[in-house]
Amino acid sequence: MQDLRGILIRIERFKSLEAQYTKIHVKPLKKLWEDFDLKQRASRLDMEKLGGESINGLSFSSWLPNFYDETLLYLEQEWKWYAHCDPLPFALS
Repeated sequence: MQDLRGILIRIERFKSLEAQYTKIHVKPLKKLWEDFDLKQRASRLDMEKLGGESINGLSFSSWLPNFYDETLLYLEQEWKWYAHCDPLPFALS
């Protein structure tokens, strides 16, 4: 992995790889964020089906801590993977 990183830096392609990696790996986080809206829509549809009866919907303030937890877990997994593949940036001086 370190050799590949060196090659990409020499041929000035590391930034494009970094951009592509970010583009691909932001999708799971975006899906987590959009999950709230999907749950809200489903709750509204359920309410309409029941003739307008009140249903306890998911509030943003109760959903947000779960989003943060899932995001942190995802970032920790990415950090461990990257540290394993490319320990150079993580080496102590």
